[in-house]
Amino acid sequence: MTRKTLIRNILASQFILPSSANTLRGNSSSENNGNVPFDTNASRNNNSSGGRDLSFVNADVHKKSSHLNLFDSEDGSTRSMSQLDKQSRIIGGSEADAGDFQYLVSMQDGGFGHFCGASLIAPDVALTAAHCLGADYKVVFGRFNLDVNNGQTIQKIKEIEHPEYNPSKSDNDFGLVILARPVTNAQIVRLNEDNSFPQVGALVTVAGWGDTKQSDSQTELADSLMKVNVNVISNNDCEDSSDGRGLDYFNQITDNMLCAEFTGGGKDACQGDSGGPLIATTNGVDVQVGVVSWGIGCGREEFPGVYSRISSAYDWIRNKVCDNSKRPPASFNCGSGGTSGLDSSSSSAGENDGWTSIFTTEFTNTLGPFSDSGSNTQRFDVAQFRNGVMHIQYTGKAMTKEFDVKAYSKCQSIVNFQMLRMSTYEGWCVDYSSNKGMSYIQVKCFKGMDYSTAKWYDGEKATFPVGNYDSIILRFRCTGNSINKDVFISRAKLQCQ
Repeated sequence: MTRKTLIRNILASQFILPSSANTLRGNSSSENNGNVPFDTNASRNNNSSGGRDLSFVNADVHKKSSHLNLFDSEDGSTRSMSQLDKQSRIIGGSEADAGDFQYLVSMQDGGFGHFCGASLIAPDVALTAAHCLGADYKVVFGRFNLDVNNGQTIQKIKEIEHPEYNPSKSDNDFGLVILARPVTNAQIVRLNEDNSFPQVGALVTVAGWGDTKQSDSQTELADSLMKVNVNVISNNDCEDSSDGRGLDYFNQITDNMLCAEFTGGGKDACQGDSGGPLIATTNGVDVQVGVVSWGIGCGREEFPGVYSRISSAYDWIRNKVCDNSKRPPASFNCGSGGTSGLDSSSSSAGENDGWTSIFTTEFTNTLGPFSDSGSNTQRFDVAQFRNGVMHIQYTGKAMTKEFDVKAYSKCQSIVNFQMLRMSTYEGWCVDYSSNKGMSYIQVKCFKGMDYSTAKWYDGEKATFPVGNYDSIILRFRCTGNSINKDVFISRAKLQCQ
């Protein structure tokens, strides 16, 4: 059965409001039953409303719904939710050309497939809408025909919602998805940081997968990636949008939003396009200026599509990518501006702020400079949604080889880690030895009282003086009191100055 013949009643995120009838532009998502070693993380569903005031709707943005919510259609009639499901995604568009939008990815759950779009902004980070976050799913790259099982499917390991996201107003509708591994041969999209760009009237393009007809007796989901061109309008004109019968955008449009329309209607983004990119092409380069967010209906002449404005959140996006990506784009300058030196894949990361890298290891193939003290330290290809993890439990210890530190006055370890089943005073510690391992000095312990279980913490530091030593050995030591207490380390770095 192809996607064209598949009829799905899953667009629970198209909620209709009594006053403004705004529509979040994403399908729903369901839990993914994928099996990842040691995973104990429950699915997070923090978007219980997913739209404006939805207290009258007994539904959830990440759940399938058969509620018969009525919608005031363009011809004055009413339609049930099952009829609305037919109005899915890109409206009035055409098939994207081969090679277009190579940075576009599909967010797919285990049961119903694609539900939101996203764009690669680093090889291991996707930008989407905040209202798309919250359930179990994977990110699919390079599968532009969704009937063909190709491309790369990558597990998420972390979601980051904009701290000022307001689901009741769809304001700051930005979300980041951190991937378990970088996409191979990834093409990333450049983000717009100029508040004056694009100008009113500029031609912009939105792309996504889905129904090619705004209204029909059956759903025709597009097999291939679709695109449509629209034009930017001013926020003031967007704010004035109204159908003259009680539906309007009054007091809904903020500076964090960007609006675009096709004169006369009939061309627009719609459900399932949520999280996808709005693109302006300048000098032959695609620049993402918006994220598909919401609108009243889809392709209606009176109501433009509303997008989250990239430039308003550029600094937040950049900082989060620098803090979480193993391969941030060079344009973000993650080695400077106060971001963590851990974020660069370069061996010299951190030197711009006075630190010199001694080693960085991600445990992808080996334990790197570490050796184990027995069976309680080992390496896994995949654990806790991350590739390349060192696992330490119970009395386990992992020691590095000896490093020359004569030229430095202090050093610090920077670690990405997660703990499981640790009590208040259990956890793991960073130690070092200045006498070839005969004795160790404790630097810092990470305990259950300070760190939640089953949660990744990235870039945690432990700093110590080395001015009187010729060399040191670094040690990571588990302090759990039973074999069921686990520490997972996905990246470790030692730097000195």
